[in-house]
Amino acid sequence: MTIIEPNGYMYKFVTGTWNPISGKCPHRCPYCYMIKPDGELPPLHLREKELNGEFDENDFIFIGSGTDMFAEQVPSEWIRRVLDFCVTASSTLFSANQIKFLHQSNNPARILEFTDHSIFKGGQVVACSTIETNRHNSDYMGKAPLPQKRAEAMALLAKQGIRTYETVEPIMDFDLEEMIALIRECIPEQVNIGKNSKDFITLPNPTP
Repeated sequence: MTIIEPNGYMYKFVTGTWNPISGKCPHRCPYCYMIKPDGELPPLHLREKELNGEFDENDFIFIGSGTDMFAEQVPSEWIRRVLDFCVTASSTLFSANQIKFLHQSNNPARILEFTDHSIFKGGQVVACSTIETNRHNSDYMGKAPLPQKRAEAMALLAKQGIRTYETVEPIMDFDLEEMIALIRECIPEQVNIGKNSKDFITLPNPTP
């Protein structure tokens, strides 16, 4: 298992990132930090060697920082194998609930398909989605679901008792009242805000 220490400024609350599922994300959001102007990512794949080892006490692991594990094109079997491993790799500790997992997706409706899994029952999981703006634009959001659809799914997750965060990164020009309403609909414990960090793409940025 390869846990990488976070090197950015956004998610200082996580202790590390882990990518058991890797490759070209189907959403293809052009602002994604994984997209390089001079290279191509491999196809989606399950990294079998990553399903080995144990987490450390008080870990807060961001799973899937490199690709969206809950994109529609990711096989359900892969997702369940990752979730199963999260349980087994933390079960030997005194209290498995001390370990937290951040599942962030631009398709949180897919997370709803797996809330019957035991990992979602003990308060170990935080579900997070990105809402960059209330204005959908496929030129900037790739093939990700509409922001309103993301908010609706996040609300359903919160109503199941699952902790939710919301991330506004990269923040794009928005309509204030509509944007606030979308974020509130997600019932988030925490909201993370960040700007575009890619020099090779120009986004519709809001004013300072």
